[in-house]
Amino acid sequence: MFISLLFVMFLISGNTFAQSEQDMEVLKQHAREKVKQLNDYISYMADPNEKESNRNFSKEQAQKLFIENCNPFKEIVEFTDGTKEQIWRKDGVIMEVASLRRRTPRPRPMKEYFRGLINMTYKSVTIESTDMADMRVSKLQPYDRDEKGNLRYVCTVHFEQVFHGVTPEGRNYEDVTRKWVVCYVQVDQVLDETTGQTYPEYMVDLGDVHVESIERLR
Repeated sequence: MFISLLFVMFLISGNTFAQSEQDMEVLKQHAREKVKQLNDYISYMADPNEKESNRNFSKEQAQKLFIENCNPFKEIVEFTDGTKEQIWRKDGVIMEVASLRRRTPRPRPMKEYFRGLINMTYKSVTIESTDMADMRVSKLQPYDRDEKGNLRYVCTVHFEQVFHGVTPEGRNYEDVTRKWVVCYVQVDQVLDETTGQTYPEYMVDLGDVHVESIERLR
């Protein structure tokens, strides 16, 4: 029996990945920063008053925040005996979408979702997201080490997006969507050649984005 990547961390001893509470808060802050970047890019992409070149640039930068730049990747699982196996090839990360008419979340490839933001026909659009300090981050769970022994963690970041749009006919629409995104956090120990000492460098890749709920504001 195998378990997907998101659940592998429960099979690995937490003692092997002992980190202080302060270390964990640093990792969580880096995850929040990455999600804040994503939300900023989404806001630019959706704004029809922004230059097309700026919106496309935002799309390109947003894609770089995700695993393999939103391109297909191989999902690896680890068994209780420590062996690893490739289980399937994913076509890329997904963004779940929902609407007031269709509240059940539906997955869309992230690149397709970004193109949809740019091609919306609203007269004006603003998307406001949760302030970084108010994003809720789950407990970081260790799930692996890379070939150099660097630590890898996974967590989820919860946030809200308030969408306000004006249709070509002049009608106002506003809703709030509550979402959570999977974040993969890695800690590399980097050698400073001038001092001979090592310091931690944090890398965060975003994964799938899920919808918790959606409700109309007006």
